[in-house]
Amino acid sequence: KTELAAKVFDHVSMTYKKGFRMMTMGWTDGSTFVPIASSLLSSKNDQNVIGTTKKIDKRTIASKRRIMAQSKGTDVVIQLLDQA
Repeated sequence: KTELAAKVFDHVSMTYKKGFRMMTMGWTDGSTFVPIASSLLSSKNDQNVIGTTKKIDKRTIASKRRIMAQSKGTDVVIQLLDQA
């Protein structure tokens, strides 16, 4: 089972699919791309999230990743900048 998968809108087929959104921050010189930090994003809406776990230890890094996955994308950008 996969935790925090969500219904994600596909703009090409105009349908919802199950999965994640991936945000990647990187450096480019115009022809190459070097990834620096990335994050998998889920949906903030609990109705769209598939496979949530109710029992989570808040002290672990996994808990911080789960919270980040359900945050707004603009907030995650700031956290990725802090990581880099």
